[in-house]
Amino acid sequence: MKKVLTVLLMFFIFQSSVYADTVMSRVMDSWKGESIDAVIKHWGYPNDEKNIAGHKLFYWYQNQSPQYVQTSAYTGSITESYCTRILEVNENNIVNSWQYEGNSCPNFYFTSQSWVNPNNDPWQKEKLQRKITKAGKKETKSGETR
Repeated sequence: MKKVLTVLLMFFIFQSSVYADTVMSRVMDSWKGESIDAVIKHWGYPNDEKNIAGHKLFYWYQNQSPQYVQTSAYTGSITESYCTRILEVNENNIVNSWQYEGNSCPNFYFTSQSWVNPNNDPWQKEKLQRKITKAGKKETKSGETR
């Protein structure tokens, strides 16, 4: 029974991390093609700005207080939770690429909503597409002859 629970737990952890990558990729992709001014208006001022090898990068850091995680009755470790978002802009200050790193980046839409571009929200686009598809199916059904 312990083996089954361990396997299920490992599967859940793996799925969660895969989904987190998908969520953050969608969040970051929502800003491609936007001006850095629009991003700053939504996210606030970046924590850092760097020019590296001709690339202009903007950094937003989100850190949480270190937490002690007890692993047994006598041992434990201190874990730092963080998420770093990095946007690269072109010479016109338009976001053209991104990256992120960290162990506490949002892994669900509802926890990442405040980071998504409100003018290019991929989840809202999917919701609208589902409505259109559903309406089309209803129209097709009602137009069928029997």
